[in-house]
Amino acid sequence: MENDFIRVWRFKQQIHWAHTDATGKLSPAGLMALLQEAAWQHAKHIGFGFEALETMNQAWVLIRQAVQIERYPNWEEVITIETWPRGAAGLIAFREFRILIDDVCIGTATSSWMVIDTTSRRPQKIDAVAAYKVFATEPLTFPEAAKVAIPKIGQPIYTQVLRQSQIDQHNHLNNAEMVRIAMDAFSTGFLKKHQVKSFTWNFIAESFEEEEITIMASDDQETLWGVRSSDEKIIFAAKYNWLR
Repeated sequence: MENDFIRVWRFKQQIHWAHTDATGKLSPAGLMALLQEAAWQHAKHIGFGFEALETMNQAWVLIRQAVQIERYPNWEEVITIETWPRGAAGLIAFREFRILIDDVCIGTATSSWMVIDTTSRRPQKIDAVAAYKVFATEPLTFPEAAKVAIPKIGQPIYTQVLRQSQIDQHNHLNNAEMVRIAMDAFSTGFLKKHQVKSFTWNFIAESFEEEEITIMASDDQETLWGVRSSDEKIIFAAKYNWLR
């Protein structure tokens, strides 16, 4: 049966205005949203997408993502995202990506996913994860998304109360919205002079509507993390490599 599956999924997308930032190029948050969409489409095609897991009170959650990007596509350019599963280890399933323009690779990404019970919000060991092993037994093509080291000392940049527009169908803060919130720590002037060459994201804990999140940054502005005000729990951490 697995031979009927498309092993490498191709997702073609024109860059819309909403995907870009003040530079006129695809933003990191826009890129994250498109990678997520490609992954969802392929998971649905394979047979363990959002709807299939919903019937079992389960859901995929992205826990880590690492992206290397040579250049950011401009508004109205057309990109193709190729994605494929790359096996599983314990409760973690891996997925890889290539980002292309006119068949030229401009970026790669590796992601780590987990399945949770939507009632208990606890990780689950389910057949859907095991199904990833059907697709690949080879090692990862690209480096696995690493754990982000959080500095002992950081400076608060700003505080945000989460609103309903930032919440997705899993009823928690969407991953792409986390990236958008973190990128708001930087000014437009800074982003016009500095480009993110690569970034690693750790999505550590769920966050929900009306929670207050404080964005913290290291002195060199290469590490950012979000702290929930109610219990001081870190909900995400990100490491940026800037092209200055």
